[in-house]
Amino acid sequence: MAAAKRPANARRRDPAARPSQYIDWTAVANKKPDRVYVLPDGNDVNFGVPLYESMGYVVETWQEDGPRFARMKFDEAKLGKPMETHGHVLMSISKEEHEEEYLYGGQSGQGQRIGDTYERALVKNKGFADTQRGIRGPVFAEPVSDEEEMAILRQPRIAASGEQLDG
Repeated sequence: MAAAKRPANARRRDPAARPSQYIDWTAVANKKPDRVYVLPDGNDVNFGVPLYESMGYVVETWQEDGPRFARMKFDEAKLGKPMETHGHVLMSISKEEHEEEYLYGGQSGQGQRIGDTYERALVKNKGFADTQRGIRGPVFAEPVSDEEEMAILRQPRIAASGEQLDG
């Protein structure tokens, strides 16, 4: 027995597309403009909350007029408790401290400023990059000597306010 043939004018009828159901659970409302916010894993003992606390971040707690997750309503029962969502804890630090940590690396001293200095020492010719970064072209990377590295590390640390941090 032969299979039934569909009529030539038969068309597929898909339902209309629905809007996305995605909700950004990391969005923070009522942010203070002088603070930087992060959401470290509350269960990670190596790279979670303890690491950020050691860098100067503080755990945000529920407050009536303070920052909160945009998808959560204020609940007086949570007042004073740490702000958590999906196992992550909301933490913040002042912008000045964040910038210092980013540029100078806090206690380690290995911040972005040193990385930028090494970058300038590696790439000598403008418009060319070394192939170790995955960009094709001739290698213009030269090793940085110990004297150059020590000169980089001896550069004075300057805060965002312009104040010199090292004695």
